[in-house]
Amino acid sequence: MKIWILFSIFMTACGTAAPMFAENPTAFKNEATLQFSVDGVNFVGVAAIPRKKSQTLKINVGKSAERIVINTCAGNPTTISPANPFVFVYEPIHFIEDNSEKPCIMKIGVASTSSLALFGMIDFYGEEVSMPAWITCNRISLRAGGASICQVVTKATTRLVFDEPVLVEALDDCNKIDCKDAICTYEMGKKECGYLFRGLKSGNYHRHTVRGLAPLEN
Repeated sequence: MKIWILFSIFMTACGTAAPMFAENPTAFKNEATLQFSVDGVNFVGVAAIPRKKSQTLKINVGKSAERIVINTCAGNPTTISPANPFVFVYEPIHFIEDNSEKPCIMKIGVASTSSLALFGMIDFYGEEVSMPAWITCNRISLRAGGASICQVVTKATTRLVFDEPVLVEALDDCNKIDCKDAICTYEMGKKECGYLFRGLKSGNYHRHTVRGLAPLEN
């Protein structure tokens, strides 16, 4: 299947390496990054995690949270006055949230009247993507499995280094990405979007989701 066909499926739908995180706690205009854990592993803001039949999320919603919304392609359950931490057992619905041809990016929003809104994003990925990469995002470099997420201020540069030369496809409104053999770099834009990479030797794929944020003004 051609790379652009797979990419179109990925973006119109709502590995084996260690889970990935990509940000330190930082405040931004109108929102702040959400702190959470998945099966006891802590993350801040974003995560790309191999999908299981059941995974337990503990979400730090804060003491003044009014509601939490957990949005996937199967729905967006809302809880009013959630407990802190908020515990959510995620069991992907068969053929909807665990369908390898229609990846589902979970988005978590927490609303509060006394503090900035909180936002988190998780890619629970499966065998549809299996090509690892080294990701440098927000001054953090680490090894990612078949998927990765980068959330950082706009205009910051992100780098991905693969084990083999790659081809890449992106949404029209994604910032331009430059790839030279196995090294790809791009400047963070203002919108959420995604890139899909295919290894020229292995034919395997890597999914990379990006989210640019405006820094908090003094």
